[in-house]
Amino acid sequence: MSDLFAAWREIAHISEITGLSVGAIAALIAAAYLDPTIRKFAIRVIILLVIGYVSGIYLYHLGAKDKQAQWDEANAAAEKIAQAHDEALGASIKATYMGQLAALQKQSDENQQQVSEYERTLKSAAPCVLGAGALQLRHH
Repeated sequence: MSDLFAAWREIAHISEITGLSVGAIAALIAAAYLDPTIRKFAIRVIILLVIGYVSGIYLYHLGAKDKQAQWDEANAAAEKIAQAHDEALGASIKATYMGQLAALQKQSDENQQQVSEYERTLKSAAPCVLGAGALQLRHH
């Protein structure tokens, strides 16, 4: 069903481009059916219109296919350029900031070691000489 809808959309699109509509062909068929004097002429015109319409659809399809191939090629080239740019930017950032990051990591490790020493010192320190009562007095 979706293929049928897609085909109808393409036909409608081409009829917008060419100005030819299914209604014009239907009107010619009706005229050929109702008036026998123009029947031969109308049938020839209908055949020419259908041949032209089918040729137009085919050529439009070929052009759209070529255009899509060019777009795909351009998108692939742009993707390669973007990837090369990203890699160059990553290398530039790494060269610029890796020293700073290493220094910050070293400082963080030293600070963490200092915290660990403080915690170990607090655990081994003597309890408060004032006892638990000092804390209770502070809160009142």
